[in-house]
Amino acid sequence: MTAARLWPAGVAASTAAAVAATALALPNPGRAVLVFWFLLACPGLAIVPLFGVRRRTTELMLAVAASLVLDTLVAETMVLAKLWSPTAGLAILAALSFGGAAYQLKRRERDVPVSPVAADPEHHAYLLALRRYINAGGHPPPELDPVARDA
Repeated sequence: MTAARLWPAGVAASTAAAVAATALALPNPGRAVLVFWFLLACPGLAIVPLFGVRRRTTELMLAVAASLVLDTLVAETMVLAKLWSPTAGLAILAALSFGGAAYQLKRRERDVPVSPVAADPEHHAYLLALRRYINAGGHPPPELDPVARDA
């Protein structure tokens, strides 16, 4: 299994484990750990890789933050709609996680660029060179500076 397929497979496996632990009413310590891991990481790991973040540590931090945001939004929406159900909330987040993981796998199969503009090879090379300079913490040289380039 390639590294590009490892994250979506891990998200799908963790989601399936949390849903199975809840559906089968496993004893509490095991179920609590599986569901806690799922809620902490999986919804975010299902969507953050689609942003194209290069650094794994940044991707993981964004995934945890996105997971907590999604967990809160689902719970708050259910409370405000007077439809509170922890199992339903888990099901909604599981569907989101499975959907995001499936989309990541399908997108990587097709190797679709992030944006239609990036389909142009010249523009894509320009964007990659610009990203290299920005990620290195430096300022781009004048030939890569978007402001100077458009002038």
